Amino acid sequence: MKLKMNKLVAALVAASAMSMTAAPAFASVGDSATFNFDLPAAASWSGSYPLVASLLLTETATGVDFTLTPNWSNAGDAGFSDSSHIEKLDIVYDGPSNATFTSLLGPVIAAGDFEYHSGSNMDAGYQSNAHHITIEWNTSDSSVNLFNSKWESSSWSVNSVGLDTVVLVNFADHLHATHSSIHFPQPIGGIISVTAYHVDGLHPDTSNWVSPAPEPESYAMFMAGLGLMGFIARRRKNERS
Repeated sequence: MKLKMNKLVAALVAASAMSMTAAPAFASVGDSATFNFDLPAAASWSGSYPLVASLLLTETATGVDFTLTPNWSNAGDAGFSDSSHIEKLDIVYDGPSNATFTSLLGPVIAAGDFEYHSGSNMDAGYQSNAHHITIEWNTSDSSVNLFNSKWESSSWSVNSVGLDTVVLVNFADHLHATHSSIHFPQPIGGIISVTAYHVDGLHPDTSNWVSPAPEPESYAMFMAGLGLMGFIARRRKNERS
């Protein structure tokens, strides 16, 4: 029994260590990942920057739902002004090229403003290690499609077609883009473009902001492994007493 327990503990330690480096596996409806855009797409980045926007991805039965929420509430502290608006999102993707798109809530995103790109060139000089998808909001002064503070957030879905399924792993499982210059923040998962963005005293002060590729389940797996190891240790102690 002692030998079996030692082998089990060793296996758990190995699995926990692997979970810290392996990409998380998203496989179930309701799984989610969050991209936080708080790094400037600039070579002179350093220090701490405000959260510009967050992007929540949630797996559904038919594809992936997205909600992009700018940090309007902090206004000037986050770099936004009355004339600020979100122009574009560029995100790494390795799913089917024939995925369909549906605008859900917030500013209307026209069908032509959703585009799959088979090449690797992204905004701000980044290169995707797969492909990428762009979402654009019309920049005309219209309450329907101008993504400014009139809208709290923008939501849409990217959907499967037949057997060509779109899942969260296509966006958030270790996929990233890198820059040819080592001085840019990298690796990243996506880029947003903001017009009329400025924070006093913040350098660089750029219109393009990037997010690291999220891996939220790695730490959950690690903590679960540690918890199970603790349970086994307590059981062994009780058996000896």
